Amino acid sequence: MDDDKNDFDLIEANAADRRKAQDFDDYNLELSGAEVGRTPRFLGGLSGSRIKEEQKKKDLANLQTMLDLMLVDAEYRQLYNGALDRLRELEDLTEKALIDAQHQLSEADIALNDILDRAAKMDGTQVFMDANGLVWTQFDQRVKTSDAEAIEWIGNEPSREDFLGARDYRQQIQQHIHSLRTYQTDVLGSARDKLADSDNPLSKEELRDLIDDFDSQLGATAKPVEPAINAPQAHHQNGGLIAEIPKI
Repeated sequence: MDDDKNDFDLIEANAADRRKAQDFDDYNLELSGAEVGRTPRFLGGLSGSRIKEEQKKKDLANLQTMLDLMLVDAEYRQLYNGALDRLRELEDLTEKALIDAQHQLSEADIALNDILDRAAKMDGTQVFMDANGLVWTQFDQRVKTSDAEAIEWIGNEPSREDFLGARDYRQQIQQHIHSLRTYQTDVLGSARDKLADSDNPLSKEELRDLIDDFDSQLGATAKPVEPAINAPQAHHQNGGLIAEIPKI
């Protein structure tokens, strides 16, 4: 009799284990959204869609910042990643443009210094004759005719137009560098701060405006400048000519 009871208990135990295993499998199926007809017994009447909704709420509750919350939305995530990608692209291009502009500024310095070295001098000050035969100092002061007559001219000195062209060209490059740095700091730097603010994330509309501002502000603050008409053509080491101020 005892042997029969032991066999019965063993059968019941095995059956209970199988029921538990089946219940566990059904529960996991419900969590995945599959309808197996056993949900009410586990979750008090919650449907498969309700199960997923409750799980989603739990996941959202575990997010650390408002930005994390916003990035759950697929459209927002696409806009955010698009803005971040464009920002990185422009940061890289702006940095390269600054490097090119600094190199070109060095070339412009060489060209301007060459003109100053070859200029005629009066009391240690470089002087230049314009197309009308008038003489000017490098500081834009008109030289009296009597003083100009005492200057020794060789004949191949650079003209005042050469000097003004080289000087203005250098100033244009300096202004271009300033514009690039302003764009780099005020536009790109400000945008990066906004995108990195995880507690006060931008709205979808603000993200769209930010992307539009990247290019519109680029045109306003880093607008390429053409060289002055009389700017000298400084040569690179490879013999190429500097044709224009670097662009983004």
